[in-house]
Amino acid sequence: FWVVTILLYVFDFEDVLESSFIIIYVIQQIPAFVLIVLILSHRNPYQEKTMTTSKWYLLVGALMWLPDEIPLTVWAEILPESCTFYFMSLVDVVHLIYSCSILLFFMFLRAEYQQNLEEEYWKTVNDVQVGNTKFLMQMN
Repeated sequence: FWVVTILLYVFDFEDVLESSFIIIYVIQQIPAFVLIVLILSHRNPYQEKTMTTSKWYLLVGALMWLPDEIPLTVWAEILPESCTFYFMSLVDVVHLIYSCSILLFFMFLRAEYQQNLEEEYWKTVNDVQVGNTKFLMQMN
């Protein structure tokens, strides 16, 4: 807070505001990247493959999410304003790319849910079989 206040007296208000926005925006994205790296590097000991389908969804989704790391105001300043395509500009293409990443994140969650559901199903079947065996042994 004090750093921004001092910078406001020394520099132009808009420059300080934009710089502080970008710094806070980047810092805000760090936990998401850390979680993605942790998920991709974690390996379940019962998995046969190192990269499951769900992790591929997450990896491709994270790569397509990278354009969102630069705020749209910066994209609008960097990219030309004219419509590169007949009905959309390059900023719209950036929107389209990271919107597709949201679909891939959903597919990752769905694939993980289905995998965990199947594992829990077989774990429950095993517990029931072990429980029935113990019950029958107690009856004898």
